[in-house]
Amino acid sequence: MQGEFLPLGATIDAKGCNFSVYSLGAYRVELCLFDKCENQIAKFPLDVKQGHLWSIFIENVKAGQLYGYRVFGENNVNHGVIFDENNLLIDPYAKALNRVQHSFEGTEITPAGHHIVKSVVVDDAFDWEGVQKPQIADSDRILYEVHVKGFSRLNDKIELAKQGKYLGLSDPASIAHYKKLGITSLQIMPVFSFMSEPRLKSLGLTNYWGYNPINFLHLSIAIRNMMGLKSSKPWSSNYTKLA
Repeated sequence: MQGEFLPLGATIDAKGCNFSVYSLGAYRVELCLFDKCENQIAKFPLDVKQGHLWSIFIENVKAGQLYGYRVFGENNVNHGVIFDENNLLIDPYAKALNRVQHSFEGTEITPAGHHIVKSVVVDDAFDWEGVQKPQIADSDRILYEVHVKGFSRLNDKIELAKQGKYLGLSDPASIAHYKKLGITSLQIMPVFSFMSEPRLKSLGLTNYWGYNPINFLHLSIAIRNMMGLKSSKPWSSNYTKLA
């Protein structure tokens, strides 16, 4: 079925899922669906719209479906374009990935796409139970940039089980600290899916800061596990208000 071009990403409803992606320079985009073992089970060509948006609606697709894209276009390094339909691509608007992508270096590129993590269709409906977004004027906003682990890892005012974790950010001691400084909003340093650079890995190190992203909407599986979050949904019904 013809899909909607907005919103971008995978959006489910009672009938199925709408897929939409942006690609400048492509002449064909295919949606590939995979089973839980990451074997491709179907592919569908997307419709294109002016503005380089591609979309399709697939009936009966449910949350948890694995997918990826193959994009066809010119492959000419001298022209600055390197399209290759043999490379399965992560949806840049995916809200979840099915596993950690440790590296692209040295992986065997095959049409089957087993070397690439799969994007995951998610149901991101959430009951906020009447909680409203704080209405803070830009002129009154004071941002505090924090690293989830580094902020509270050695803070003995926070119980050990919460140190270096998301719960450490919302601990009463942390809230008191923000309010004492006049902070209105936290800007959390990168927590989305990323890979450590080859040089760091060769030294037995990891990218502590997360500034090598492969997706901007999915909470890093490595960080999620470190924080003790088991669900594919990193949010919780527990929340803390500063005011």
